[in-house]
Amino acid sequence: MTIKFIKDFTEFPLLFKQNFEDVSNEAFSFHLAINAKDYGRRSRDFCFGFVIAYDGDKAIGISELYYGSSCVNNKIIAVGGMSGVAVKPEFQKQGIGSQIIEYSMKILRDYEVDLIFIYTDPDVNSWRNRLYSKFGFKNLPGKYIFMGKDGLKHAENDGMIASGVNDRIFNSLLDSKQDLHLNAGRW
Repeated sequence: MTIKFIKDFTEFPLLFKQNFEDVSNEAFSFHLAINAKDYGRRSRDFCFGFVIAYDGDKAIGISELYYGSSCVNNKIIAVGGMSGVAVKPEFQKQGIGSQIIEYSMKILRDYEVDLIFIYTDPDVNSWRNRLYSKFGFKNLPGKYIFMGKDGLKHAENDGMIASGVNDRIFNSLLDSKQDLHLNAGRW
């Protein structure tokens, strides 16, 4: 298995069609179909690439990487995000998702983000939260607030954060219990 970072958005629709169109897992297929349909209009503004796991020449897993900003302690910080970590059902439970997460975090740190954000599951005991916790993610004590593509402000409580290149910001956000204000986009 190999993992690659792809920044060429023109590759994504073909990649989806050739590798994921036939997946029967409803949640997995829905996520990828939304991305393939909407990649050019939505993703280019905030998504800066995809991490793809390959078995030979077949893509078997994916994660989108996002870049944005936030204000923490009156300072603008760089926030990176992962969205849609997914592995084809027949390749699950083999550690591929974990390798995608590790590689995605490396790329985000290479881009020198201060903080890595994901939205996951409000249930702190869910398998997703337990998985991300293995990589240093902690449940965000406050809410994360963002402007949706509908132009309205939204507040959610299913966010997790990990340190990017700045442990001090990560720890201060956890200690302060303040809300994380994200810029507009799809987080």
